[in-house]
Amino acid sequence: MKTLYLMILLSIFLCSNARAQSNGMKQTGIQAVFSEKSIKTYQEISMDKVSELYQYLTVFSDKSSNVELKKQLRENIFLLFSDNNIKIYDFLSPEKKLINLPLLLDKIENKSCQFTLKPTNNSTEPDFNYWINQYSITIKNGNSEYDFLVNQKIYFSPNEKSFGAKSKTIWDIKLGEVLQ
Repeated sequence: MKTLYLMILLSIFLCSNARAQSNGMKQTGIQAVFSEKSIKTYQEISMDKVSELYQYLTVFSDKSSNVELKKQLRENIFLLFSDNNIKIYDFLSPEKKLINLPLLLDKIENKSCQFTLKPTNNSTEPDFNYWINQYSITIKNGNSEYDFLVNQKIYFSPNEKSFGAKSKTIWDIKLGEVLQ
């Protein structure tokens, strides 16, 4: 009887602890922190970051851009992403294969590519800390022209910033990997 009583108490404790942990995770996710309207606004802002990426890539690939500008653009491109070795399409190949970001930058440098983003605001419902943006991009390189339909993860996560003795949680939007 005593063993049965202890087992029941232990089961109740474990179940309530698991539920508490589960609720804690939900409270730190995007949907627990922001309203649906706010999330939609952040998703639209994330498309601005996508647009910024392709503007940077266009200028970076330009033969007439100087070395110092290219260095600064490379740094700015890396700052847009959640990870510097993220996988992205090889935009100079019609095969739609994924390569890491530094390799893409090496391939397009001095190739005078023109990246044209086709305006769409198509984002999936957010997961715990990301959503997926779908958009179209056209790349012109000399006489070649390629169209890509891109599904890209967009990460949205809290970042604790310190300002002297005070700290504040700032939510960052970072571009993530391209999905095939």
